[in-house]
Amino acid sequence: MVGRFEGKVVIVTGSSNGIGRATAVLFAEEGAKVTITGRDDKALAETRKEMQAVGAKKDDIVAVQGDLIDEVIQKKIIDATIEQFGKIDILVGSDDQFLFVLQASNQTATPMGPMSWWSGYGKVGMEQKRMLRKKNW
Repeated sequence: MVGRFEGKVVIVTGSSNGIGRATAVLFAEEGAKVTITGRDDKALAETRKEMQAVGAKKDDIVAVQGDLIDEVIQKKIIDATIEQFGKIDILVGSDDQFLFVLQASNQTATPMGPMSWWSGYGKVGMEQKRMLRKKNW
């Protein structure tokens, strides 16, 4: 059976635990290629393990350790995702008090849920980098 997100590329921030981890695992289970992010390398390894347990292949997971508020990390997340998968379809931000989802298109990113200011800072920075990078795809 083909998953609902087969062929889609998803970034899930804050995916080292809690809702972010569960979200990354569900996207993997539904066939998405997923970039996971978080500050705790060991916790990211556990997320990867759970994703593989539901059928994700090793090459369908990228893990980037770091704090999303750091612009260098934002760029690293985007670059690593594009390098591995060639595109970004969905950005899920769960690294703060709210879950925030951006569905990326050629020109815009559409918010699909609430976000706090602090959480939004990292998401907006990542979206800017994604759109600038898009010109090179």
